[in-house]
Amino acid sequence: MGYKIYATDGKFDTANTLAYQLLIEAGKDYYSYIVVDEVGKLKAISYCEESIFGDIDNSLLQLTYKKTSISLYTSSFTFIPSQIYSKDDETVYTQFLETKGNTSPYTHTLLNDEITGLHTFATNEFNAIKLLFPLAEIFPQYISLINCGYQQLGSEISPQLLLNIKLGCVEILILQNNKLLFYNVFDTGNDDEILYYTLAACQQNGLEVKDIKLHICGNVELDSNIYNLLKQYFGKVHFRHHAAVNMDADAFGDIIKHQFYSLLSLSACV
Repeated sequence: MGYKIYATDGKFDTANTLAYQLLIEAGKDYYSYIVVDEVGKLKAISYCEESIFGDIDNSLLQLTYKKTSISLYTSSFTFIPSQIYSKDDETVYTQFLETKGNTSPYTHTLLNDEITGLHTFATNEFNAIKLLFPLAEIFPQYISLINCGYQQLGSEISPQLLLNIKLGCVEILILQNNKLLFYNVFDTGNDDEILYYTLAACQQNGLEVKDIKLHICGNVELDSNIYNLLKQYFGKVHFRHHAAVNMDADAFGDIIKHQFYSLLSLSACV
């Protein structure tokens, strides 16, 4: 088993989970989850560097919750303005998606329903998630990052870049003046690749690095190599966390909030 963390507030009532919400982030080679109560107070949090499609050895995930929401990784997606999106044209849109193997298309709206995201999930993975969590709502990973990033940063006049570094991939989101300029997710194997894709996204959008405020979250720390690399190019670098979930309990004092940004954002943005 890979690296793992787990903590509860010490008052987690497993007999009362119908009053709680379960939020899961199923990444490429990791999964994490939180349990929150009806007022948004954190009850439990966990991170495990293993695929969720392996053996889940945590009984909390097998309990029944009031609501279960799952963020499932996909690199196959496209965005269409909702005002021109038509279900009848879906076969045309899917030609822009990754369709190797057995996949199925799905849609979700974002940015106050202004954009329709069309994406595919591997059918075997989607069916496996539904088997594990039959009542869950399943979203692509970009929903929480774009929606909550837009809520927090979208109105800024200067360009804002949100970098979500995860195990094996990086999400890059660029917003400016109430517009979504760029979103993509890239497979990465090292810090140099993360830096390359970040700088390439800026260049692709005609943005000067010195004018961009960089917000970072996910698997990055102040003394990490990737943080130091980014600081060499971006003068304004900030860790980004989301306050939608109350994490005041002493048991969560060692939890680094920005590492769970996209998961915590899922509670307020789906």
